[in-house]
Amino acid sequence: TMGGAPSVLNDIVSRHCTTEFKRLCPQGRDFLVLSELRQLQSIEDMPIDMSHLGTLFVLDGDRNGRVTLTELMQFGQLCGKKRKDFRQHEFPMQMKGFCTLCMFDAVSVEGVAAFVLWFT
Repeated sequence: TMGGAPSVLNDIVSRHCTTEFKRLCPQGRDFLVLSELRQLQSIEDMPIDMSHLGTLFVLDGDRNGRVTLTELMQFGQLCGKKRKDFRQHEFPMQMKGFCTLCMFDAVSVEGVAAFVLWFT
């Protein structure tokens, strides 16, 4: 039924995030870095450009240059929510635009120095 669709999607996203995190995260570490993030595989109908700066900015929620499983799950859930807002063929472009706006908003509020610190 349609009523259960969001929780089914959440389960799929959570499982996918967990599987990808375990696949890419070296043993003994609890975070991914840029070189590993670029290898993340998207869910088929929610393609994400992992080389897009805005996407990486949103993915790294606490902006410490490391992405934990929790951050990856939060980003996955965000993608699941946005999947309902965007047409499927527009999803990749719309997600990049959304993430770019989030990054712009953060820089506007926190200042350029905070962004430069994250980026370096």
